[in-house]
Amino acid sequence: MGKFYDFIVVELHNTIYICTMVEPRHYSAFKGLSEDTLIAEIMSRDQSIDNLLETVDKLKIQLNYFTKKTFASASEKSSVILANETQNNDTYLTYEEVGQDSQDKLANPPNNNVDGKSEIIATEKPKRKYKQPHPGRSALLDQLERRHIYINIDDFDPARDRSLAPLKSEKLVLVFEYYVEVTNRQCIIRDGLKIVAPFPENHPFYKHKLAVQSLGLLAMMRYQLHVPCYRLHQLLLKNTSGYNTMLESMSRLQELLKPLDHVMLSEVKKNAKLLNIDEVPFDSLDSQEGFDAFKNRSDLLGWENAGKYPEEEQQEKKELPESEKPSSSKESSTEDQGASKIKNKEKNSENKESNKKKQINTGRLWVLLNEAASLVYIFSSMTRKANIAEWLLGDYAGLVIADAYPGYLSIARNKSMKIILMLCWAHARRRFTALVLPNKSIDPVVKEAIRRIGELYKIEKNIKGKSAEEIFMGRQESIQLLISFKCFLEEKRKLYTPKDAVTEAIDYLLNHWEFFIEYTNHGNLGLLDNNSCERKIRPITINRKNTMFFGSAERSTGAALMLTLVENCRLHSVNFMNYINDVVLRIQTHPKDKLEELLPHKWKPIESSTTIKPTG
Repeated sequence: MGKFYDFIVVELHNTIYICTMVEPRHYSAFKGLSEDTLIAEIMSRDQSIDNLLETVDKLKIQLNYFTKKTFASASEKSSVILANETQNNDTYLTYEEVGQDSQDKLANPPNNNVDGKSEIIATEKPKRKYKQPHPGRSALLDQLERRHIYINIDDFDPARDRSLAPLKSEKLVLVFEYYVEVTNRQCIIRDGLKIVAPFPENHPFYKHKLAVQSLGLLAMMRYQLHVPCYRLHQLLLKNTSGYNTMLESMSRLQELLKPLDHVMLSEVKKNAKLLNIDEVPFDSLDSQEGFDAFKNRSDLLGWENAGKYPEEEQQEKKELPESEKPSSSKESSTEDQGASKIKNKEKNSENKESNKKKQINTGRLWVLLNEAASLVYIFSSMTRKANIAEWLLGDYAGLVIADAYPGYLSIARNKSMKIILMLCWAHARRRFTALVLPNKSIDPVVKEAIRRIGELYKIEKNIKGKSAEEIFMGRQESIQLLISFKCFLEEKRKLYTPKDAVTEAIDYLLNHWEFFIEYTNHGNLGLLDNNSCERKIRPITINRKNTMFFGSAERSTGAALMLTLVENCRLHSVNFMNYINDVVLRIQTHPKDKLEELLPHKWKPIESSTTIKPTG
């Protein structure tokens, strides 16, 4: 049973005192007390109640604060809960953005007693000012078809009710529309011969079960949204087309767009003064036969090396050992010759079976970026040899920023290439930041190296977009910092063993120091890092995480081409699906010397290109 409480009303000197929360069994304790004693008892109880209520309010504020810091979303965890007192002395909890000092004060709120009452000083949240008013929700396009739905009042009476303009609200409806396009070719008999109308000359998929619009949607979802092929088939074509049919049609699409590959590479290097280059690994699943055929083919993107893949020389045929050579001696009997033929057949069959088994091969996707022209080129190869980078750069002469991969270093030291290499400081800084481990003390040399690299970034941030004189003055300051930084690294390197991780980070800088400081000699063209090129690798990484393999080794070249077109469409605000649907119908009849007009940055849609022209 709960306790029952009552009130005691005491009138002393024409003043009424009310003492609350007194149990009935305590009535006798107040009988017989003097006036002063009774007043003191009542005042002490009231004071203790006020103190307890004040403590409860403080605990509520702290409880809400820690609850918010624990369970709130990441964007709200920097906020602080403060108590604002209104004129009616009602306390409300509000969220306000304050500094770390205020957060510490709130976690341990001070006891400010003014006239026996606790007071919490709260700051008003400043209103956020926008440069422009918020535009609100974007309206749906006027070009879209409107289908109206009418909702009427059940008891509407035209005799006594007057109709007003209806209240309208719009919502977008997305529906996948499936239909079968049936092509009817006229058949006639003329002079006893059957004549059939030919297929359109500029329609590349007249014999396929998927139309151009379907392939444009599949290409967009595969290479722009990074949906794996098997999911595409389950989502869109499970009950309408086979999986192999979809893959064959997409391979046909990549084959049609293949002439744009070499043209895109030329456009990236055209009039360029600075190029960014980087590479990222990928896995392909193919048999050894398919892998070798891809490496040794001579028609890859116009290469004319007579059977050579650019990164490898033509392999010489290995001679069979003497024990495996067929005997040519006249003394050998027919039985021995028959036995050797059987053994050779068995070995050949075993080799063919092993070559047909699929295996995982790691290749490379090379990214070449012209940031000034907003153009990207992505190329696929199965090795990482320096010949690939040499072929990609070709006759280009100018600045190149990359990491310290030995292939790039050999190109920079090759005087015939006319390449000036600048190494990425982000890679150097990453060597030191990788040594910073959580819950462990930071090595002072590592901490100082990170701080000094940060000073270089601050200078570059301050001179970005400034005049040539200001850039020159900023670079002079960077040179002084670099000189002291090198002396610091050479001195501190003696403190560590050769195999220490700090030594490796220091050696990465000192061994390539001439290329790390090259950016100070080239004004506004000099860059500290290669992050802009690495950002173009992010879509490739997302694609690699969603799919285990890039298909076969041969299909990786088509995937690289599609990723190139997707990224350039994004950089130039071009709708990729509309671009594919238009270019596929035009590329076969477009002049070969004007193929650059079909690249995303120069593409202009032609409405008449979607019409199919019959052959004459």
